[in-house]
Amino acid sequence: MTHLQIIMLILLAVLFFGISIYGVIRFDKLISIEYETNREAWIADGKPMGSFWWAPEESSYQNAMAAQHFKIKVIFKTPGWIYQNEVAKGYLRQLRIAALIWGIASFSVFLLFAIQ
Repeated sequence: MTHLQIIMLILLAVLFFGISIYGVIRFDKLISIEYETNREAWIADGKPMGSFWWAPEESSYQNAMAAQHFKIKVIFKTPGWIYQNEVAKGYLRQLRIAALIWGIASFSVFLLFAIQ
């Protein structure tokens, strides 16, 4: 492995870490907004919990699984409750951008090792 490849790998690792934390925080914000402003939708979504945020009355494996399902769902389809909340729309946009950057970075790592 060349020095340039090592530097690229380190930069991509830093990018992965930063984007991952940023995305997790944005997702947690979305869940907390759903919980605070639209409890019915939060319950219908399976009472999801975040990595750093969870409802005081809920914290279980089922809530964690609901969060994974909700995360995949919200990246590809905007829930109706978000249209009434400008802050939530902003967090959703930022979450989607983070997911896109993370995907591009993942593909870059694949290319970096595939081209060798």
